[in-house]
Amino acid sequence: MKDSQPTNPSGVNYTSIQMGRYRICRKQRNITAENHLKDVDSDNTCTYQWGGYATTDFAVDEYGLWLVYGNRSNNCNLVIAKINPDTLNVEHSWATTIRSGSVGNTFMKCGVLYATDSYSETSTYIRYTYDTNTEKQKSLPLNRIPFNQPGTYNTMLDYNPHDGLLYYADDYHGYLATFPIVKSV
Repeated sequence: MKDSQPTNPSGVNYTSIQMGRYRICRKQRNITAENHLKDVDSDNTCTYQWGGYATTDFAVDEYGLWLVYGNRSNNCNLVIAKINPDTLNVEHSWATTIRSGSVGNTFMKCGVLYATDSYSETSTYIRYTYDTNTEKQKSLPLNRIPFNQPGTYNTMLDYNPHDGLLYYADDYHGYLATFPIVKSV
């Protein structure tokens, strides 16, 4: 499904099976690149815990643009894909051993994927990491890296490399928050 008239002002337009990059100039919308990714869930099977068609998750960190998604052909385990921002081609990808439905949300920092244990518990923790630099993954013990979220419906968790903050959104209750990252793996 190609959306020839994207309306998302963020500059990134995607469905769960294709993504596109475009520029909005003088009220004209131009798609500058698009790409179709195989094995990305398009039927809402490989979502994060909260569902909500959360089958693909874009992230940006110091190393660039990433796409995290549940891989249909690998039991919905998460895949981390490094994306070229100009062409939207996958430069490299890493298959993890953690199922997309077992995590609350994820974010990337310095090429490391961090996954929370729950989207709905206010007192949760980082339960899993995958370092794309070393290709090592870790399941972390309970509360090694605690994460206390203000709401009970975490729908967005993203790191901003420009200010070093973690951005959180609870779409159900309307919470928006930022957190300094004080500990990393």
